[in-house]
Order: sequence, then structure tokens, then C-alpha cells
Amino acid sequence: MSTRASQSQARFRAALRGPSSSASSITMPPPAPERTRFIATLSADQHRYLRLLALDHRLDGSALIRAMIATVEADPAVRARVLEAARLHSW
Repeated sequence: MSTRASQSQARFRAALRGPSSSASSITMPPPAPERTRFIATLSADQHRYLRLLALDHRLDGSALIRAMIATVEADPAVRARVLEAARLHSW
């Protein structure tokens, strides 16, 4: 197994355990040199909301999505809310 894969697995295991401190201490990992594309189907309103949120805060849309994922990984309470919303709203 590569070092990169080992590091990813370690971060995943740590995320499952939850944060050791408050959610306000979430840190984003440095951008990976290699990326994988993930495609999601959104309603026009969802797409517009994300696009405007990113623009309003001068963020790249991908950076916004990566931050959302990092928050879900790091915060068990947020993760539970997101999973519950996903179960309730099968868009």
C-alpha cells in the first residue's frame, strides 16, 4: 500500500472516531497533487445556491465542497445531521 493510501486511511479512521477537540479547530489538508472528479446531480436551485455561496465568499466551488466534506468527516454531529437529511430527502 502506498504512503498516500496509508495517510488517507489514517485520516478516514480518525474521522470515524470524531474530533479530539471542538469543531472550530477543523483544518483542511493541503491540496492533493492528484484529484479525482466526483459528479453530483443537483437541482437548478441547489446549483445556484452553491455557486452564489462560493462567489459571495470569493471561493472556488470545489474548495467549498471540499470544506463541506472535511466538516462532515471531522464533526460527528454535523455528519449525523447530514446523513439524516440524506435519508429524509431522497432528492
